[in-house]
Amino acid sequence: MDWDDGSGTGWLGPFASGDTIVVADSWQRGGPMAVRCQARDSLGPNPDWSAPHVTNISAEGVVKWDYCLGRPRFSGPAVGPDQTIYVSCEGGGLLALNPDGTLRWAAPARAWSSPVVAADGTIHVLGCPQGASGYYALAYTPDGAERWRFPIPYGLRWGAPALGPDGTVYVISYADTVYAINPDGTRRWTLASQRFTWTDFAIAPDGTIYLGCGLDSLQALNPDGTVKWRVPAGLMRPAALAIGADGTLYHCGGLAGSPWLDARDPDGTPRWQCPLPDGSESSPVIGPGNTIYLCTEFSGTVAVSPDGVLRWRVPDTENSASPAVRQDGVLYRVNENGIFTALNPDGSVRWKQNLEEDTYAARIAVMPDGTILVCTESALVALAGTSPLADSPWPKHGHDLRNTGRVGGR
Repeated sequence: MDWDDGSGTGWLGPFASGDTIVVADSWQRGGPMAVRCQARDSLGPNPDWSAPHVTNISAEGVVKWDYCLGRPRFSGPAVGPDQTIYVSCEGGGLLALNPDGTLRWAAPARAWSSPVVAADGTIHVLGCPQGASGYYALAYTPDGAERWRFPIPYGLRWGAPALGPDGTVYVISYADTVYAINPDGTRRWTLASQRFTWTDFAIAPDGTIYLGCGLDSLQALNPDGTVKWRVPAGLMRPAALAIGADGTLYHCGGLAGSPWLDARDPDGTPRWQCPLPDGSESSPVIGPGNTIYLCTEFSGTVAVSPDGVLRWRVPDTENSASPAVRQDGVLYRVNENGIFTALNPDGSVRWKQNLEEDTYAARIAVMPDGTILVCTESALVALAGTSPLADSPWPKHGHDLRNTGRVGGR
């Protein structure tokens, strides 16, 4: 068999005359493939090949490249305005990669969070610079030079920083203090002793900051650091929130045995609750048509209508990280065993790819050309895709390719 990609099977058999033979192959590129076969018998090979059978192979899901990171921790990639890819890893610092996966620069630091890219190209990450001790919010220029460092006493939560509409950087410390840092690295304000959870920030267009408080409350802060409101929200799961086009807040909650997806008005008033088959530490994402998607811990991925009705569930017995949705409504998810799945808008499986390495809390990014980025335990992997990230209210964890955590932060 000649697979039209430079490879073949060699001679197979022998087989009896008239036998049906099934032979399979996988291609590492897409496009039309002209497959041919050749036969031989006891007199030797027939010099003629069969007429080519042309089949169109989709390149979706094929590994384009990977880059070894060491330990990316709970990090996901960010993509800057010029398509530079930024990713952090505990052992290798903050890395900038070209879109083809080659290294542009590396900033020496122990970087612990997903990077966040400001409108001017400044890269923000949580970690510790080389040669220093302690915990910092760090800012780097687009060419990798350290711009400033802001010390965070008592450590950092495993969340990412977020960016307000005016460029303010928001960080939560392990001492349950919110820090608001000006774009030049000076302190704007702090809000202490709020019992914040591991939820990442979700920021509305007017600058209102939403996040979990304790294990049972949802809180909104004004851009000046004053408390706007705080409401009981049941048991908050340690996951990020999402904000809909009309300002609706979505988060996961529920007591043991009765988890739910919660929807609330911008003032915290309950709108509806949708029972879930299992708890979730996934950020809800919102796709075209305002369908809400999230991955549960051990029961798969669910789709919920804008009015709170469960539309479908695709089972998966392994915990999956936050999904991402692309412009044509296809949903991406990856579970802890490294099985990456693309689901059609109706929940049917489009394709799967085994990344051959575990993932944990992986955050998926989709570049403008459709390339899919995801971190495994030791590498950043790029998969081929055909559609960009959805232009929807909240298409991925962190909202956008720059990971701003803010509505409007494209």
